[in-house]
Amino acid sequence: MPSTLFIRLQAPAIRHGEGWQLDCEWLVADAKGRRQSRGFADCNELLERVAAETSMVDGAASFAEVVGLVSNQHILSLQCDVPGRRASQLRQALPYVVEEFTAAEIEDLHIAHGTIKAGTPVACCLVAKSLLDDWLASLAEAGIRPQSLVAESELLPHEPGCLSILFDGDAVLMRSAREAATLERANLLMALATIGDERVRPLNGSLSELERSQFDGEVEEAAGVPLDGVRQDALDYLAGRWLHRGDVINLLQGDYRLESSVRPGRAKWRGIAALAALWLLVALGTTVAEGWWSSQKADALEASALALYRDIYPDDQSVTAQSLRRRLNARLGENAGPSGGAGAVSLIDLLGHMASVIKPSMTVASIDYNERRGEFQAELIVRRYADADEVLEAIAGRGLEAEISSAEQVEGGVSARFRLSGL
Repeated sequence: MPSTLFIRLQAPAIRHGEGWQLDCEWLVADAKGRRQSRGFADCNELLERVAAETSMVDGAASFAEVVGLVSNQHILSLQCDVPGRRASQLRQALPYVVEEFTAAEIEDLHIAHGTIKAGTPVACCLVAKSLLDDWLASLAEAGIRPQSLVAESELLPHEPGCLSILFDGDAVLMRSAREAATLERANLLMALATIGDERVRPLNGSLSELERSQFDGEVEEAAGVPLDGVRQDALDYLAGRWLHRGDVINLLQGDYRLESSVRPGRAKWRGIAALAALWLLVALGTTVAEGWWSSQKADALEASALALYRDIYPDDQSVTAQSLRRRLNARLGENAGPSGGAGAVSLIDLLGHMASVIKPSMTVASIDYNERRGEFQAELIVRRYADADEVLEAIAGRGLEAEISSAEQVEGGVSARFRLSGL
């Protein structure tokens, strides 16, 4: 059964000569979020310690996912209202808005954000680039490459008018609808006396009588937990919440973005997605481009698509350029199964829609399809943020539900990732 390795980062990584020192708390959880083993280790010995406690035989690759949990004492977590009517305008204005909330130089901070949508507050996590660089370098030297790096507060439930509290030894982690912070337990009294929320929700324990007396609103207490008691360790709680995390802000975006790996349940679509991407490029080459590019580039892409199809389906070597689309439709239907036939047809239809809205100056970097969620994603390289907005508007104009899940400046333009659901 696939398991997940959680690594808790609570202190800066320290450079010693040619190596690193980074003390970590780690936990291995099964597919249901239940603890299998846990411990403490320096990052250089972490995999060795984990192997001694588990059945790990192939290093970090033994796990379905490696997740880094960053203490909020190193993170500024907030929501802010950003002016602008278009997503591109909001992205450009975001650094100037968050600069008002920090005394640090904005150039020294990495700004990770959630979904950007006009008229909606933007959730952000700010962390010093030097801290992030050192953490990633020390983990990489130890053979560890996390797929996700998130602030611990991202895994706490939050809703308007309610403050969630996670007890963690001598500290507490608090999250409201718009901000989050870590503070010493001794300072919780003052925090409870000043917060404006209507309810307090202790997540893994209970408040003391003195702490309860400082808060005039409702206190949600779990049954069977004594006053000032803790029923679940903080890391156990965070690991259990990972399965129900919703939309969290991954710090590994922008300049720190990593290439995504194949997730369980998605591997069978990897070859199909690559083939569909080539077919999309063929469609672009034959329907959008003109002149020499149309004739030469389309022929080359068509040949690549045929070669990839024959590699994926070696038993079907009789396919031709003329029959490729029909065969691909049939194969997608096979992979979709009894309940996914409609989604498979929509996938091909969607490729046609995208081919008609993408301009020759744009590049299709990748496409992906998640069968379980019925979610389609396409990554395009465009010249400007405004071009990404135009593509989004064109797709929406065809009656499709779409959003830009991420966009960042890259060499040669802007990398924009479009997410479409309800296929």
